[in-house]
Amino acid sequence: MSKPKAKKPSVITENSIQEPVKDQHWYANKSLISKLLIGLAFILNINTLGNDYALDDAIVITDNMFTQEGISGIPGILKYDTFYGFFKEAGKENLVSGGRYRPLSLVTFAIEYELFGKDPFMSHLINLLLFCLSAFILYLSLLKLFRNSKGATAYTIPLLATLLFVVHPIHTEVIANIKGRDEILTLLFSITALYLCVRALDTKQNFWAWIGGLSLFLGLLSKENAITWIAIIPLALYVFRKPTTKEWLLLNLSLWVGAAAFLLIRGMVLGWNLNHAPPMELMNNPFVKWVGDHYEAYTSSETTGTILYTVLQYFQLLIFPLHLTHDYYPFVIKMHTLQDPASLLSLILLIALAVLGVILVRKRNAIGFGILYFLATFSIVSNVFFPIGTMMGERFMYMPSLGFCLIIAVLLSKLSKPVLSFGVGVLICLPLMLKTVSRNSFWENDMTLFREDIKISGESAKLNNAMAGLLMSDYSKEVDPQKKSMMLSESKGFALKALQLHPTYKYPPFILGNVYFYGQSYDSAAYYYQKALLISPDFKEAKKNLGFSYRDAGRKAGEVEHNVPKALELLGKGYAILGDEDYESLRLLGIANAIGGKPEIARPFFEKARDLNPDFADAWQNLVNVYLSLGLKEKGEEALRKVQELKAAEKK
Repeated sequence: MSKPKAKKPSVITENSIQEPVKDQHWYANKSLISKLLIGLAFILNINTLGNDYALDDAIVITDNMFTQEGISGIPGILKYDTFYGFFKEAGKENLVSGGRYRPLSLVTFAIEYELFGKDPFMSHLINLLLFCLSAFILYLSLLKLFRNSKGATAYTIPLLATLLFVVHPIHTEVIANIKGRDEILTLLFSITALYLCVRALDTKQNFWAWIGGLSLFLGLLSKENAITWIAIIPLALYVFRKPTTKEWLLLNLSLWVGAAAFLLIRGMVLGWNLNHAPPMELMNNPFVKWVGDHYEAYTSSETTGTILYTVLQYFQLLIFPLHLTHDYYPFVIKMHTLQDPASLLSLILLIALAVLGVILVRKRNAIGFGILYFLATFSIVSNVFFPIGTMMGERFMYMPSLGFCLIIAVLLSKLSKPVLSFGVGVLICLPLMLKTVSRNSFWENDMTLFREDIKISGESAKLNNAMAGLLMSDYSKEVDPQKKSMMLSESKGFALKALQLHPTYKYPPFILGNVYFYGQSYDSAAYYYQKALLISPDFKEAKKNLGFSYRDAGRKAGEVEHNVPKALELLGKGYAILGDEDYESLRLLGIANAIGGKPEIARPFFEKARDLNPDFADAWQNLVNVYLSLGLKEKGEEALRKVQELKAAEKK
């Protein structure tokens, strides 16, 4: 009897890893599902393509000096804090504690500006295409993670998780607001890093791990919260694979090299002090309260309680995303203490989730991974480890929500049949899809967005101020007197509400000054400009407008009230602020002094006005009158000839 042939050791390749039994079910058709998911992501958000720039797009695109320089502005983007190109002044970019270094999205905006100019359509299109690509990479990554799962779940879990992620309306802010590209790129590169690391493990080709480290580095250049993936990727490998110690160390090393490279560059650009004390200013530090006549920091109980309360709000938005808004600034979220029932419930829920996540992960359970993924990615935007500048924001859920979608997908996969799992999933997704489409439409422009979101965020000092300011901006473009009057009234109401909510907010009194100025109530205008200057003595625009209010009050006193002494007093106050660079102040002071019988004082004002506008016939005509009244016949005749020349030129 011949001996049986000895079996050769098998060679593990990416294609030889255990896979579920091949069948002809539609959900196993990766090509078809990929196309459907990409198509759905595009169709649901196609109505963003007609939107204009909105909200924070000014910071990174329309008012950013580096972005507007196109490709030549890229060195500046890489050299400075992300907000520097907007503020254009050293120090202001650090209003949010710790600074921000997220150059990659700004680099893409600069390239777009070079190629297409100021074109919101192209920027929205690129955002949408990047989101579609994210959906595709997410689906492939989940397929790779779950390839060893039993039966249909290897296909249904990736499908359902990606489907939920694609349709969830909490992501509309990231997609519809062009500035949200930093969030899109961060998750895209982070997921790609996961995919590549799993591929490196499955194929035993270390090259892919180093490419994964590079991808994570690009994710960090997009936004710093990609740093959590140096823990998430090893956690995923532990749950879904069984790497050897050597493989584990190599994969971790590639990620740490990418992260270290980013941290080194960030430190060189922004400095190494990450513990900047948050400012005692409500719009950049929501954890302060108005006490008497000043702001004080929240107590530890108030800070912790309020943060825990926001956790419940995030959970509510993930499960029932009914009332969405871009603005959660004070005081949309009220202060809560640690003793409040909602805060205690949130604390209990977080502890329970953390414990359950650890227990399930030790059993290599996908739900456990989803829980710990959510907690890890949420931690960095939760205000726990460092302040993020606001209470909460829907964009901060873009990355963590993937954990929620994964958990729901795993639970749905436990239904008796894949068709049933998918059917229930579709029923869940339908209202989410409708909400996504409708919510996208409100991002058409600032006015549409603000008017919708003020219904939800009516207690936001920032949004009330933004509404007031936007109405005043549109006021100058409106020609209908009735509409202009309504705009002034509406702007006044929003500005008063903003000032009530935030007594040391310099912009609401400035806007109120503008409201009264355009309404020709100059005394009230001056009062509010002075109030703005008391809050911020260096507020140049308020000081200049105060000068205008005095000037026009002086004009009114002279032309309407025929009160020359009062006119001279007010015009003098305006001139003290505006100086010799304001033609109207010089002209009016000349006229008032001339009417008051002081042509010798009127003369230098008229001469300065002429020097500012030498081609303006009226400037010379005023000099004709004052020269003749002073007996300067030759100068008067010379000025008269100049008047005649200029008027003759105008007729031509």
